[in-house]
Amino acid sequence: MTMNDDDLILYNYEDGLSDAERQRIGAALEADASLRARYERLRVDLSHFEAPRTAAVPSDMTARWHDAIDRAARLERQTGQESRLEAAPTTGKRSAARPNVATAKSVRPASA
Repeated sequence: MTMNDDDLILYNYEDGLSDAERQRIGAALEADASLRARYERLRVDLSHFEAPRTAAVPSDMTARWHDAIDRAARLERQTGQESRLEAAPTTGKRSAARPNVATAKSVRPASA
């Protein structure tokens, strides 16, 4: 049975696979000694890496995200239009017409 390393890595970390995929890979490892040997070599290689650390998000950043989401929701309710968050491009690129809502700052006119 042909198995790619990505599937074996996900199997090793017990992440990203459905129950059916885990069962399929487990059965293949039981049935195929060369696949089992390859998996064990892969596990040794993976053991040399540290587990990724979860980066803590600063509390002020979380507050800014919540504020931006609240502003967008209020605007959507007031105008009945699609929010900027829903209309954001899916390519990951932002244009000048679609600023990053999470980092945009409110601009208030100067009082006279």
